[in-house]
Amino acid sequence: MKCAFVGAGAVAEKYASGLGDSPLDLAAVCDLDADRAERLAADHGATPYADLDDLLAAESAPLVVNLTSHAAHADVTGTCLRADRHVFGEKPLALDADRALDLVRTADRRGLALGCAPINHRCDAQRHARSFLGDGRFGPIRLGYAHAHVGRVTEWHDDPDSFLEVGPLYDGAVYPLSLLVSWFGPVEAVRSADALDVWPDRENRRPERPTHTEATIRFASGPIVRLTASLYAPHRSREFNSLELHGDDGSLYLSDSGALAAERDTVSVAGAGRPYVAAPHPQPRRERRYLAGPERLAAAVRDGRAPTRGA
Repeated sequence: MKCAFVGAGAVAEKYASGLGDSPLDLAAVCDLDADRAERLAADHGATPYADLDDLLAAESAPLVVNLTSHAAHADVTGTCLRADRHVFGEKPLALDADRALDLVRTADRRGLALGCAPINHRCDAQRHARSFLGDGRFGPIRLGYAHAHVGRVTEWHDDPDSFLEVGPLYDGAVYPLSLLVSWFGPVEAVRSADALDVWPDRENRRPERPTHTEATIRFASGPIVRLTASLYAPHRSREFNSLELHGDDGSLYLSDSGALAAERDTVSVAGAGRPYVAAPHPQPRRERRYLAGPERLAAAVRDGRAPTRGA
């Protein structure tokens, strides 16, 4: 299937790195920075554009991969859906629930496929962790702790503006939340939530939203999970992107809820009151590609389906 990339920054480079052995064919690249669009397009024999409407008018590629900045996702996705293109986008789908629901309804109404990162629930480490929950060895899961410490993006990211604009909830916290919903179903209530402004005085660039979010979330199926998402806690801190779940009879620890591959110690398990032991994945290491999400969406369309949920 032919596709177009909208956004040609660092994330687009990661997606593009898998094009060599992908069933997707990159036909066009669009970015407000024309030079950036031209560079990525030239690397893959695609046509560059600096205007999305121009791309949609000139190109017939049925799939758009939306790799723009966080706050632009909803507008770009809506424009592409109204142009009758299937869309797979980077996280988040939108910055508020009503806007996200409107996009889903638009896709449903037009018979289009709509998918969104992250795809972590389909990666090896997370599927391996899920298998331990499925066999009942921990008893009913009642309590959990999830961390999403994006870190001080001004220190480690080449283009931190988008992260500073949306805060940690709409970037890092998406990983454990998406995984938990795929495992336990919908959230019934947010029991408590707090947003804090914690930031070094020495930093000239300051986030536009609170840098640290804490919430206690109750899932309809029973578990209660405390979530902490932070731009202040350093990137790759001890609890960088971890998830720990406790049941009546044991516990599960996933060191990186967003991991694209299962390392030997990514998943650990423990009996109640006992030390954790590593639970290595039983198969050789396999890293899931960024393009796996759009490829899966394209395959669904090819098979006559247009998924808007759980793609």
